[in-house]
Amino acid sequence: MAGSHCEEYKALMMGRMDNELSDEEAIRLNDHMIRCSSCRREFAQIQKTSAKLDGMGLREPDGEIVEKTWKSPYSKLTRNFGIFMVVAGWLIMILYGAYEFIVTKETASIPKYAFVVILAGIVLLFTGVLRDRIRSYGNDPYKEVEK
Repeated sequence: MAGSHCEEYKALMMGRMDNELSDEEAIRLNDHMIRCSSCRREFAQIQKTSAKLDGMGLREPDGEIVEKTWKSPYSKLTRNFGIFMVVAGWLIMILYGAYEFIVTKETASIPKYAFVVILAGIVLLFTGVLRDRIRSYGNDPYKEVEK
């Protein structure tokens, strides 16, 4: 770009590539590029790069590779351990928050009661879902279906 006054047109160039400019912004950018050869060159380079990127695509992996990766012991271990860590961290934060909330003397009693009611609701929902899942596991018609 020719100078610091050209800096504001970089965002407009990208906006033009994405068809996001208003008519006023497009006219302003066009007027500037008529006068500024450096910006014209940069915009031409952006268009050239964008055309190359548009021609590229992601190749989908074969079903066999996906199946092998999904069933690999390492993949299962990391998935299960990741879920365990998220749930454990969540439980630790909830228990610590509950402890601090109950022990702290400055907190009014209404928020404490509300917290207990919300926590009881979460426990009831969780146990209901868990109970239904355990009950339906024996009757699950899809348990033999492979992922």
